[in-house]
Amino acid sequence: WGCGAGVEFGSTAGAVLAGLLDEQLMPLNMVQSRVGVLGRENYDLTWLIHERQRVSSDAHENWAVPAKRCVEFYEGKQWSDTDIAKLIYERRPVLTINQIRPLVNLAAGYHINNRTVDRYLPGNDGTGTAEMAHVLTQVSRHIDQMSHVPWVDLQVFMDGIQTGRGYYDTQLDFTKNLFGDVKIVSCDPFSVFLDPDGCEQDLNEGAFAHVVRWMSCDQIRLLYGHRAADRVSSLQAGSYSS
Repeated sequence: WGCGAGVEFGSTAGAVLAGLLDEQLMPLNMVQSRVGVLGRENYDLTWLIHERQRVSSDAHENWAVPAKRCVEFYEGKQWSDTDIAKLIYERRPVLTINQIRPLVNLAAGYHINNRTVDRYLPGNDGTGTAEMAHVLTQVSRHIDQMSHVPWVDLQVFMDGIQTGRGYYDTQLDFTKNLFGDVKIVSCDPFSVFLDPDGCEQDLNEGAFAHVVRWMSCDQIRLLYGHRAADRVSSLQAGSYSS
């Protein structure tokens, strides 16, 4: 059985089951028991994430439905299930001439062949030096090499050209280094929920942006520790319906 976990950028929120914290459907004694299990501070944080998830879901769905359809068109699924059933019933072939994939792949090829790399230069305010800029450039190239950034760039570009949204996720990876290695990966745009009231191109200007994904209790225990996994397990009712 699985548990849902909301992971929010810029927050220390651990594993939560925000979907199980709908107070509008809970008796008062159940709400009080939730507070007792999580603690007031953690409960308030969980409730805040739940509210942000709720208000961003409708706006996210308005984007996600046509975006998913665009991805399906690129992958060749351009007939609806109703049309396919009708063609099969009439014993007619379901023929798809995909003219979208070659064009997208052509644009991706131009993107790969014209890729640029970051280069740091001293600032014009006199606080930077050419030596430090050179060091930062080499460090940036090392991170790009270790993270296979050309492939990450391509994935983000493909997400953006197909759905209109593409995201990088820069994180610390402790797999091989106890101090942490900088790792850059692509983030599934369908799992990123944005502030629906944000109106700036810079997402940092919005009130929040968070990633939602399903995780097992074992994954929650590995990432957030035994206490978080135990709290999620105590809230798990055996099933979850979204």
